[in-house]
Amino acid sequence: MEVDLSYIIITFNSAPYIENCLNSIFAQQSNVNYETIVIDNASTDSSVDIVKKKFPNVILKVNSINLGFSAAVNQAVKSTAGKYILLLNPDTVLAEDFLEKLFKFIGEFSDCSIAGVKIIGTNDKHHPSSWKK
Repeated sequence: MEVDLSYIIITFNSAPYIENCLNSIFAQQSNVNYETIVIDNASTDSSVDIVKKKFPNVILKVNSINLGFSAAVNQAVKSTAGKYILLLNPDTVLAEDFLEKLFKFIGEFSDCSIAGVKIIGTNDKHHPSSWKK
C-alpha cells in the first residue's frame, strides 16, 4: 500500500495531550492512506505508555535521551514512507474534515511544496501566529 501522508509527532512529557491528538487523527474520514510516527524524547511521564496501550498502529520510537525537537524530527523523517509529511505538535486536535480539505488543496495546487494551516485556539478563534486576516 502506498502511503500518502506521514504524520510526525514529537513528544516530551505530553501525556495530557497525546491521546486527544491521536484520536483526532484516527477519527478522520478519508481515503487518504497515512502512517503516524511518534518520536518520544525521553519522557518521564506516561506519554509512551498511552501511545503503546491505546494506539498500537502508531509507529513509536522512544529515545533514551532528549535529542531536542529538530533532531527528533530528522529522526522521524528518515523513517517516513509518505509522499507528504505533516508535523503536528502533541497538543494539536485536528478538525473533522482536515484531511479532506488538505488533500483538496494539494490537488488544486500541484506545484505546492509546503502548506500552513489555520490554527484555532480553545476559544474557537483563529490563533494569530498561524495566519493574518
